[in-house]
Amino acid sequence: MDPVTTLLATRAVGFLAAMASSGVDAFGKSVGVATVDKVSEVLAGLRRRWAGDPEARTTLDQFQHRPEQHAQALTQLLAERMERDPDLAAEIKRQVNSIDPRLEIRVEGEEIKVVRGPKVGHIRKGTVISSIKVKKSDEVDAGTFGDIGDRT
Repeated sequence: MDPVTTLLATRAVGFLAAMASSGVDAFGKSVGVATVDKVSEVLAGLRRRWAGDPEARTTLDQFQHRPEQHAQALTQLLAERMERDPDLAAEIKRQVNSIDPRLEIRVEGEEIKVVRGPKVGHIRKGTVISSIKVKKSDEVDAGTFGDIGDRT
């Protein structure tokens, strides 16, 4: 399976899992209403697209009731379907890339023993990128961030 497709599916399901695990209200307090709306649209889009597909509907239903136990199954199914359906892949990519907040951690080096972090408060809006380049290090700390963005 294509690693980029798997990564996109993992990101999409990660957003869905965060919302399903904590509940819409708690998720909204943490990330803001705009993010809840975008994640909800990912879910609604999958429901529409998979309305006539019993296997996909069942996997999605199981995930919504027990996200921790069924996230891997949904990720696998979504990645497989994205590989077969370029329109689905393009839609998931567009949706996932539009979701704020986003945290990217990039650590490059020849010999790094331990990578820690970052420590983050609430990231409600925008993109936070922690990019570190070192040749050799026993420890790398990706940084500490407080709350970023407002709740809208």
